[in-house]
Amino acid sequence: FISVPFLIISGFGKGAYGTVYKAQTKTYPNNVRAIKVIKKKNVKNQQALIDEVTILRECDHPSIVKMYETFEDDQYLCMVLE
Repeated sequence: FISVPFLIISGFGKGAYGTVYKAQTKTYPNNVRAIKVIKKKNVKNQQALIDEVTILRECDHPSIVKMYETFEDDQYLCMVLE
């Protein structure tokens, strides 16, 4: 899938639209993140996906997962989460 500045450590879980991987940053190996990789062609409601990304970008609460950044190409959307 899309090239991101992370090393994939292992699979974490799989959902209806994609897979979540455990990864570490290439520059700081102690920074472990979850990367949610979504196949765009599997998304039935594009607006719901856009809304999820928009809402997560704006959230700053200890009970809500933090989204650090996103990467995308024509086929995939990758969300980097804590």
